[in-house]
Formats: sequence, C-alpha cells, structure tokens
Amino acid sequence: MISRILENQIVDNLFKKSVIILYGPRRSGKTTLCQKILENVSDSEYFNCEEDVVKLALDQNNSSRIKSFFGNRKLIVLDEAQIIPEIGQRLKLMVDTYPDTQIIATGSSSFDLANQVGSPLLGRMKQFVLYPLSTGEVKQEMGVMKTMQNLEKSMIYGSYPQVFGKGNTDSIEALKAIVEGNLYKDILALENLKKPELLSKLTQTLAINIGKELNYNWLAQRLNTSIPTIENYLNLLEKACIITKLSSLQKNLNKEITRGFKIYFIDIGVRNYLINNFNPLEIRNDIGEIWENFCVVERMKKNEYARKFLKTHFWRTTDQQEIDYLEVENENYHTFEIKWNSNKKAKLPKVFAENYPNLTFEVINQENWLEFVL
Repeated sequence: MISRILENQIVDNLFKKSVIILYGPRRSGKTTLCQKILENVSDSEYFNCEEDVVKLALDQNNSSRIKSFFGNRKLIVLDEAQIIPEIGQRLKLMVDTYPDTQIIATGSSSFDLANQVGSPLLGRMKQFVLYPLSTGEVKQEMGVMKTMQNLEKSMIYGSYPQVFGKGNTDSIEALKAIVEGNLYKDILALENLKKPELLSKLTQTLAINIGKELNYNWLAQRLNTSIPTIENYLNLLEKACIITKLSSLQKNLNKEITRGFKIYFIDIGVRNYLINNFNPLEIRNDIGEIWENFCVVERMKKNEYARKFLKTHFWRTTDQQEIDYLEVENENYHTFEIKWNSNKKAKLPKVFAENYPNLTFEVINQENWLEFVL
C-alpha cells in the first residue's frame, strides 16, 4: 500500500474543532486512507453512508438520535456522505453538540457535498482532494529511477491504486471495473440527468480530443444538443473528478482566443480505456496529447497537495501562436511548453512577452518532467 501525501496533512488537522471533508473520484483510495488514519486513533469507527442503517441514523436533524447511534467515539468517518440528504445540517449539528468528536466526511463527487456543507459549516471545515496516485507518491514508494522507468506504464494505464503494480491484462481489467462500474455512478444518480447516452458520447468525444482547443458551440453541434446541456454535463464531469478544464487566458488583445478551453482526464488510463487504445507509446499517433495530459494533471496534483491554489490557463491567438500551459501567481506568469520529443524546440511568442511582462518560460520534456511534477 502506497502512502498518500494527504495522510499527514489530515492527521495534522484532527481534533481542531473542524469537520474534515475529503473529496475525490471513486476508487481513488479515500476509504483506504481513512481506515489507515482510524487505525491510529482509539474509539474510532468507519461508517458507509450507502448502507441503510447509516442513512436511517442521519435521516433526522436530531442530536439525541445521532448520539445514540455513533456513541462516544472520538473519530468518525462518514464515507460517501453526499448520499445523506441535508448532510451539511447533520454535520453542523454533530459539531455543535459534540465538539470533541472529530468527523471526516468523504465524497466521491463534489456535487451535493460541496453545496450542502458549504453554508452550514462555513469557517468550520477543512477540505482536501484525493486523486489517483501522484508521481510524488509513486516516487516515495519506488524511488526516482523506478518512477522514471514506470513512466510509460503510467501514461498508458494511469495511476489508480487498483492499477498500480499490475500487469497489462490486469490493469485493463481494473480500468474496466472502474469505468463501467463507478465512473458515472454519481452523475447518473442525479434526478435531472435525462440523457445518459449523451453523457457517454460526450466523454468519448472529449477522450479523442484531449489537449485540443474546444468550445461549447462545437461540442453542441457535434453531439446534436444544446450549449446549456454541454455546459451542464461538462460541469458534472468536472465535479465528479473525471475531467479537468483549462480555460484560455485573455487580456483583451485583438487576436486572443477568449472562449476556448482544453479538457484533460484526471486519469489518463480512463481516457485510454474510453478510446480502447493501450498500444505502446512508440506506435501511437496521440503521444503528444497523452504527454500533455499527463504532465498537466500531475502538476495539478502537486499544486493541490502543496495547498498551492493557482489560476491555470492555456493561451492561444487566432493566428496560432500558443502556450500549452501557464500558472498565474500574483500577476506573475509562469509559462510552459510541453514537448514529448526532447529535441523539439519551442520559444515564447513575442506578442505574449510584450503584453505579459512578469513571466518565466520553460520547455517540459522527457529530460526534466520529474522536476515539473514533484
């Protein structure tokens, strides 16, 4: 079992009179992480909110009823807490009534959990996001050399804990279980989702077009639906931690793209499963897109776990000048071109440098990628 970076961060925040909220896609390891934390705290217990008995205990905003069910435990984990109606009110009641009891609530999506706990627990919660294994976590387990040797496997099969360390066939079987059994579970549970087949077609389209500039109008026309529907479904996919969206940066220059965005999959193995392509990297024609997806998402994990919340974008003009990825921090622009081929040169567009003066520029390739994501 690989140690997770968030473990120490969560432990450091225990018993500080705040509810700990742990988000993350299904099968990313939230339950395993919580159970490991529970092992080191006496009078603690794990509760799965998908079980009827737990749902019944939290059905009413009644402190005595809740107390009788959970007892005098010091630490309680409520797994998949978003399933409980008005969970924010229930958590607030527990914190108000039993301030010495630590609660960790996990959610495989941020749809309902974020909305429900936001106002009731304002200023009284600490939020974390657990993704599939990060390069930093793999490096802690395997060391630098083996992490670099494991790069191709990570780019083909992804980094879900169930995939890590398995052979090719077992990795595909694990991805099959994740995609077909869990990927859309939370989204499809929403009452207002009327077109599940459209969700599948949209995800397939996104998988084919990772790292490419997209817009709502193009997607709506391609899938024969409305722009608001596309916006809604993309929002759901993002909140379910299936994709992440990179918006375009603009400073109102005449030729800047203002409405485009790029989509990356949180786990590249899921993307490859959706297009049914697990070929070796050397014979693929999408290696550049896979590499960009991998680097951007691993950088995102790094920043998230370091509690470094930056604005991230891509930049492009109508005459095809572009920057793959950039981070904005206090009006400083850190720009990156991401190239699989180490011999391929890249330079910062002159028009960008003229209009965004406080910047750095770096090319990320196979020689320096580890520094970028660690």
